[in-house]
Amino acid sequence: GAQVEAGAYPTSYIPTTTAAVARGLETAEMSDVTWANQSEGTIVSESYHRDEVTNFSQICSLNDDTVNSYHSLAFHGGTGQRLRVGTADGGAVQWNNTNVGDGDDNTIIRTAYAYKLNDMAAVINGGTVATDSAATMPTFTQFVIGDRASSNIVPFNGTIARIEYWPTRK
Repeated sequence: GAQVEAGAYPTSYIPTTTAAVARGLETAEMSDVTWANQSEGTIVSESYHRDEVTNFSQICSLNDDTVNSYHSLAFHGGTGQRLRVGTADGGAVQWNNTNVGDGDDNTIIRTAYAYKLNDMAAVINGGTVATDSAATMPTFTQFVIGDRASSNIVPFNGTIARIEYWPTRK
């Protein structure tokens, strides 16, 4: 079927009949995370982020399906897109860096986030690496792309072109 776009950019096809349908959130959740390393890892992303966001926009998260234990990679709005990374363990925030660096609206943004006990790092577009040396590691049970947990708390506003994960701290 055909689809007419009213917005400024194309989106994925929504099959309908004669009634209008609202677009649901496009997220991916993996509940089998046996491939992921609980004690150390690295997440790299490449995404196109739209400028309509004024709050958080989640790229991905390793979490326990709550906001109590997670590794989080997100943007928060304002002027440009500021990379925000965070780790919480059992409800205690271990690292919450809201000033990793800025990317430009409506451009491809590359990010990296590495975690290991007392050895955290994040960077945006090859800029200055932000680090932290005092963080414990959470226990996570799922990997979510496009949101923090499966409850659609802070869905991503844009297009995620690539996510890579390594089970080591790089």
